[in-house]
Amino acid sequence: SLSCPASSGSLSCPASSGSLSCPASSGSLSCPASSGSLSCPASSGSLSCPASSGSLSCPASSGSLSCPASSGSLSCPASSGSLSCPASSAPS
Repeated sequence: SLSCPASSGSLSCPASSGSLSCPASSGSLSCPASSGSLSCPASSGSLSCPASSGSLSCPASSGSLSCPASSGSLSCPASSGSLSCPASSAPS
């Protein structure tokens, strides 16, 4: 799993070519509400979770999921994957 603890951790894929992905088997991307964040610069970064069981989530307190419109993307296939950010911190 990939996780950034609430203390000060962050998950980010720089625009150059990086990517964050959790394979369908059991992987997960998560950021506790305290200060964690998931972000992908527009250049070529991407956040993705295959449908099997992967998930991307950030609690409402201050976590955030974001990918600029240029070419970044947040995606989770409909089968079982999920993208969630409560309304207080919805993806930008």
